[in-house]
Amino acid sequence: MKPMRSVRLCFTFCIILLLIVIINAVVINGNLPEKEHKFTLDQKVTMEFLLGNDTTYLPLKQGDSVKFLGYCKPHYYKPHRFLVETYDGQRGYISLCNLGIPFIKEKTGDTIYVKKDNVNKHKYIYDTKDKKDNEIGYKDVYPVLSDTLPYLVIEDHGEYYMSPKKFENLFLGKSIEEADKHYHPAMQIYHDKKEAKVSYLDFFILDKKKGVFRYPVVTYNDSMIATSYELVSSRNNNNKLSIKNLPFFAPILDCHLLSSLIQEPFYGAAVPGMTLSKADNPTTLMWIITILTLICDLIWMFFTGAIPVFLLGYLFRFHFLFYHLGDSILAILTFIVAVVSGYVWTILMLSWGMQWVLIPVIVVAQIWAAGLAVRPLNTRPHDRCPQCRRLYTVNLDHSDLVNEYDQWENRSRT
Repeated sequence: MKPMRSVRLCFTFCIILLLIVIINAVVINGNLPEKEHKFTLDQKVTMEFLLGNDTTYLPLKQGDSVKFLGYCKPHYYKPHRFLVETYDGQRGYISLCNLGIPFIKEKTGDTIYVKKDNVNKHKYIYDTKDKKDNEIGYKDVYPVLSDTLPYLVIEDHGEYYMSPKKFENLFLGKSIEEADKHYHPAMQIYHDKKEAKVSYLDFFILDKKKGVFRYPVVTYNDSMIATSYELVSSRNNNNKLSIKNLPFFAPILDCHLLSSLIQEPFYGAAVPGMTLSKADNPTTLMWIITILTLICDLIWMFFTGAIPVFLLGYLFRFHFLFYHLGDSILAILTFIVAVVSGYVWTILMLSWGMQWVLIPVIVVAQIWAAGLAVRPLNTRPHDRCPQCRRLYTVNLDHSDLVNEYDQWENRSRT
């Protein structure tokens, strides 16, 4: 290997990974918009609240004004929805098909008007030209939305991870306004005269005994102070056995510096020039960004745990940092860092939902990173000077051939 190549590679990989982590941190938006964006309902609609295993409904009258908090893209089993908030602070979903908004078929570009939502089949029902009912899947259409609304697209998986102990410290005894400032705001708020039920759908709370994560539904008293909570609806069921048996899950997740590495944003990042009316109508720029994001995600998933190893490998070039440590000690130290950082990243990835069968890829990545970092150590001639500890100051001047000879031997084998 050419002089300084391994050190430069460690520096390059470290910078790439740190940039990915920093960009992820910058695009994370967990705050509700400061500016209010309201619109008036021109017909009766029903507001929906997902409160654990129960779904609660609240009728809204024509002429009611609601605050727009975001647009939720559809799934196979979930329609296009708005997240809105009423004048008295109730927060929930309203389906776009109940607002009289036209939809565009993705395949043909035809405009349709949805009559109703067939929730059992997860399809919209609309009139065809011959006045007959027809069905179409939620994801096969996109709505015609107004550009007067801001580009606020709520992420499908805007999760934040923690243990029950940390959740209790942050939320119990606090108001809803205080709770909204912790990483992600509440997704559902339903209240009557006695109490309020609030769903934090983006919080993944560790259930170590069951080996799963659950989201909390918090009960608030008539003064809107959190008094109790329950964990419902298990999530991330891919790794139950690992979550049950591997140690240090709670301490790792409760360290914000670490859990923020797998935090997802509440709102999706706005693409330059993108408006809400085009949120479900991909452009060429969006496809390019999607492909680049996929590549960065793969690097992030398997190599983020190696950042401390690459950083250590780069710091070898500063001889005064490790002056009193020999090559063998430094190599052992590097592999210890690789094991610890690899284990921490494995815990984070298992929590995030990575299938356990992919964990060996992280192990291989850690071994490769450690091997690259220790490349200048214990070489002959020395790449790291035994006296001054500088790298690549000892060079091979020349080699001499003293003599050569032939030797004859008689050997027998039975």
